[in-house]
Amino acid sequence: KQENWNQQWEENFDPVKINDKCYIRAHFHDKIDCDYEIIITPKMSFGTGHHETTRLALMGLESCVSAGASVFDVGTGSGILSIAAMKLGAASVMAVDTDPPAIENTQENLALNDILEGVVVKEGSVGDVEGVFDVIVANIISSILVPLIPAIASRTSKGGHVVLGGILTRESAAFQQAVLDAGFVIDQLLEEGEWVCAVGKKQ
Repeated sequence: KQENWNQQWEENFDPVKINDKCYIRAHFHDKIDCDYEIIITPKMSFGTGHHETTRLALMGLESCVSAGASVFDVGTGSGILSIAAMKLGAASVMAVDTDPPAIENTQENLALNDILEGVVVKEGSVGDVEGVFDVIVANIISSILVPLIPAIASRTSKGGHVVLGGILTRESAAFQQAVLDAGFVIDQLLEEGEWVCAVGKKQ
C-alpha cells in the first residue's frame, strides 16, 4: 500500500521552475529549455524543489558558486544542491548525510545528471569531513543547523561563502546572530513564505 502511494506521488510530480535559469524535473519528464536543469527521481522524503527552502538554497548557490569552487553540501538529502553546484561550475563537491537512504538517492540522482566524477558522497556530518571549502551549503532544520554553524565556519575558507537555509522567519533574528557570531557577514537574506536563507561571507 505504501509503495503504491509512493508510486502515485511520483507520477504526480510536476517540474519545478526555480527561476529563469533553472528547472527541476523528474527523469520521466521532457527536457526543458533553460540554462541548467536538475533531473531527479522524486522521493517524498527528500528535496524535490517544491519546498521554499530548496528554492532559496538554490538561489543562494547561484550567487556564490563560481568556476573551480570547492563545495561542501551538509545534509544533502536528494543531492539537488550538489548537482546544482556542479552545474554552476564547481570543481568538486563533498556531500554528506546521516541518513543512508539519502546517500542512495543522491547517488542515483547524480547518475541521472551524468555527474560521474567530482562529487564524493558519504554518510556523516560536518565533523566527519576535514579540510576547508569555498562554499558550504546546509539546508536543514534550525534545531540541527544552528549548533553546526561554528563547525561549518571552521571548514569555510577565508573569504568563502555559506548558504544556510531551513530557517523559519520567526527564528531569523537568533539565526542571523549565530551566523554573525561565527565570523560571517551576511551578504544576502533570501525569503519566501515563512522561510529564510542566509548567504554569508567569512571574514
